[in-house]
Amino acid sequence: MTDFSKLMEDPSFTYGIDVSHWQDYEQYTENMRETYAAGYRFCIIKATDGGGVDEDLKQNFDLAAEAGMIVGFYHYFRNNKNLTGKQQAEHFLNTINPYVEQLPGCLPHFIDVERYYNRMGMQSYNTGQIKSWLDTISENHK
Repeated sequence: MTDFSKLMEDPSFTYGIDVSHWQDYEQYTENMRETYAAGYRFCIIKATDGGGVDEDLKQNFDLAAEAGMIVGFYHYFRNNKNLTGKQQAEHFLNTINPYVEQLPGCLPHFIDVERYYNRMGMQSYNTGQIKSWLDTISENHK
């Protein structure tokens, strides 16, 4: 495992990690207790992606909760003609609610918005749809 101790020298910060199916499990998730022992106190877990669910959501949640991490969830926003921002937010909330009920005191919800390129060039986002996602989350946040 990587030596994270130098990152922990400043006590005015609380350190955390974000995990999804993209992370190197050997370094982060399978050694979540070591990560906690190294000073990391929260874990932001990818829950949803557009209309999908991260394939490692349950495993990441179980490992983070077992290690004593404060848990939060994020949604990877997709510029999707078939799903509005509100529909993506509702999907996100429906997906995470069983986890939030298991572990009271979860962090606020997060959204990941990234520009990306495809064969057509750089894609931009409809900021109205992002705002719709944020409004839906705000209205339904427990």
